[in-house]
Amino acid sequence: TDELKMFHTGKFSDVQSFDFDSQSKTLWFNIDNQLFYLKDGKIGTHDNLVTAIKVRKQLGNYAFIGSSSGIYINNERISNLWTRAIEFDETTGMPWLATNKGLLGLMLKNDKWEIKYNLLPDTQILSVDIDEAKSIVYTLTFDGSVYSVSANGETDLICKVNEKNQVFKFKQHNSTLFF
Repeated sequence: TDELKMFHTGKFSDVQSFDFDSQSKTLWFNIDNQLFYLKDGKIGTHDNLVTAIKVRKQLGNYAFIGSSSGIYINNERISNLWTRAIEFDETTGMPWLATNKGLLGLMLKNDKWEIKYNLLPDTQILSVDIDEAKSIVYTLTFDGSVYSVSANGETDLICKVNEKNQVFKFKQHNSTLFF
């Protein structure tokens, strides 16, 4: 049946992050500096030390959180860069993070996540998505520039969004970018 279900958290603030984890079938969302989850039709809260969460993604045993106070992996801050978006390249296992100071590509080395790529430094990155079929990462900057990133970390400006439109997010599907 097409039934609308409402879940109330007891908060009356805007949702700051809204991320679905397909592996655990869990919806994660942040309201008023409190991290909630919805799983099996039930809402719960998750204790964590991070405030102002913008994105939460799970990769195996690693919980990646991007916030205005930095990048956290399993509640440990690895950078103080404001992070708006995180996408995982399933082919390489590399997480890509859209930060206020560039696009970061991380790699796991000796059980620790390290920055492998710091691309477009000093550029505010708003959104990131991945075309895994072509091994291309796409990123959108604050000024509307869209870059592709090759598997070896080379960036290429592919277009600029009309300056009359402020685009904050995009998605790639079947090699087409949707703004």
